[in-house]
Amino acid sequence: MHLALPAALALLLSACGLPFTDGATRLASDIGDASQQLRQSPQSSLELSHRPLSRPEGVTGSYEIELQSSADFPRSCGSLLVSDLDSPGYRKWGYNWSTTWHLRHVHVPKPLVIRKQAGESTVLVLDRRADGSVEVTALR
Repeated sequence: MHLALPAALALLLSACGLPFTDGATRLASDIGDASQQLRQSPQSSLELSHRPLSRPEGVTGSYEIELQSSADFPRSCGSLLVSDLDSPGYRKWGYNWSTTWHLRHVHVPKPLVIRKQAGESTVLVLDRRADGSVEVTALR
């Protein structure tokens, strides 16, 4: 019975859409959803607008998004890095959150980096290649 209550509470909260993720994982999920949308449409490109959430484990001030090139993945990491530029974690490690989850959905042909002020959205440009795969080609 003691284990049933926490499990039921976690299930209830996840059903309400409460994100139990970090800033990089949420962006990777948005990229995955956008790449699926692009594959199912007649369009050859799509622009994804992403504004980082502040909680949980998210950006509270100015931020940076870095997409490392996936050309040599898995030999080189190909990570997606999200940084809260005013946080102690960024000052210590140079980034706050990272993931490679987006690589299940897209390629990143060259490194992409952008810095934004708090509250600003980042636009990611996704392009479908002739073979049907999707690339992230620009950040604005």
